[in-house]
Amino acid sequence: MSYAKVFYAVLAGVFVTLSLAPFHVWPLALLATALLFHVTSKAGAKQAFFYCFLFSLALFISGASWVYVSIHEFGYIAMPLAILLTLLFCVCLALINALAWLPFTLFCGAQPGVKDNESSHAIVLFAATGLFSEWLRGWIFSGFPWLYLGYSQTGGPLAGWAPIGGVYIASLLVYLTGAVLTSLFHVRLKGLRSRAKRPLLLAAVLTACCWVVGPLLLAIEWVKPQQSSKNVSLVQANISQHDKWRPEMLANTLALYNEMSAEEWPQSDLVVWPEAAVPREYHASANFFSRMHTLAASYSSTLVTGVPFRGATDSNSPVSNAAGAQAPGSEQGTAQVHNSVVALGNGQGVYHKQKLVPFGEYIPLESMLGPVMQMITLPLSSMGRGDKNQPALQVQDWHTLPLVCYEIVYPSLAAKAARQSDFLLTLSNDAWFGRSIGPLQHLQMAQMRALENGRDLVRSTGSGVSAIIDHKGKTKTASKMFRAETLRGEIVSRQGQTPWTAGGYWLIPLLNLLLLGAIVAGRLRAQKRNE
Repeated sequence: MSYAKVFYAVLAGVFVTLSLAPFHVWPLALLATALLFHVTSKAGAKQAFFYCFLFSLALFISGASWVYVSIHEFGYIAMPLAILLTLLFCVCLALINALAWLPFTLFCGAQPGVKDNESSHAIVLFAATGLFSEWLRGWIFSGFPWLYLGYSQTGGPLAGWAPIGGVYIASLLVYLTGAVLTSLFHVRLKGLRSRAKRPLLLAAVLTACCWVVGPLLLAIEWVKPQQSSKNVSLVQANISQHDKWRPEMLANTLALYNEMSAEEWPQSDLVVWPEAAVPREYHASANFFSRMHTLAASYSSTLVTGVPFRGATDSNSPVSNAAGAQAPGSEQGTAQVHNSVVALGNGQGVYHKQKLVPFGEYIPLESMLGPVMQMITLPLSSMGRGDKNQPALQVQDWHTLPLVCYEIVYPSLAAKAARQSDFLLTLSNDAWFGRSIGPLQHLQMAQMRALENGRDLVRSTGSGVSAIIDHKGKTKTASKMFRAETLRGEIVSRQGQTPWTAGGYWLIPLLNLLLLGAIVAGRLRAQKRNE
């Protein structure tokens, strides 16, 4: 084992984090993949796997250790145990990610000193496996689709590819570019003229073309704007997470949101409060919601807010989709509470969050892990999961299927929502992560969702960053973190679908798996011939 390569693997993981928000040094993503390819491509299988694990561990410790804030500051867990739990979280993620790299480490890394005429195969296999690792991480155990390399290109040269293949195709091209750069570095210029190096030269040319075409693709308008637009107000009350759920603070919380919204009704078509803005179940706050419904309707405005929701709507409920309609994914008398979004005033509908946060809103493998969590006194909640097929909220003459907090980081879920929406809407409460880099990473992923689907996006948070993002992923206006303020802006309805929205999510992983299979099969055949 080379200590220099250990250092390079760790450095590569840190470089990925630095390429993303809030640092935005996107060229470091290329350097990270170049370093990772350098240390793994000619190592033995075990060593390559170990380097991939170190890379992954450095990535998650540097980029996702903000979970410590939630565990320690808001879970009231002592610092040593909070550090241990955070490290365990990062180690588990790193192990899953390293296992996803097995196609590369076994079939390429298992052959120390890869032959020159096989370098192009190694490059493609490296990129395909890197993409596979990200896709798998977004699916296994309900998924943690965070820290994808493609997010470095939200404002970079490859951004134009996002409406075609989403964040995944941007990741694929970054992995490919890093491997090509490393291979070129090890080959003399004269060597490229040899016949054995022609595949490498072809890979380099095609990769360069992708970078050149990227900015040109960004100019394409995949969707068409409609004539109408709407004025939007986002109310960011900045209520402390320590006080928010205290019963004695409820009256002050409701009064603050009411007061901050008072000036918005005459000038806004849509007023948005963040996730769980009302910290009490919907039916227990029926009188308050009835007043807000009447107030918003009197100005022909719509109020959309997050609220815990238990059971079903009834015929007198302002959020009812129809007389006597039942809330999607609920049954009358159910004991489960949903993390929900409701529309009031000149709008209607209720949405229940589908993708729950592991260990925050539900316990994975609860029969085994539940008792362990109770032993360490980690505060947990068990929320109900919303139905997969829910109707969109009605906002005057527009429709939107909201995404609650964690849901915005799932590319496939956002694409599904975009197919039913005139604009994208996400409500979040990032106060759980304090002044860490987590909320800013979350914002960047919301920008990518807007770019992928060609939809204006409204993001309302309790403590920041609230934002209005255009259909190219550019932030039009944004709030400051941990400041009570009201953000105002304009959004446009857009019709049509980008290639990604229409079905890119399934196309990209399918093609990638076929590519992996073809390369692996080819390597096996080559090994048999050599035997």
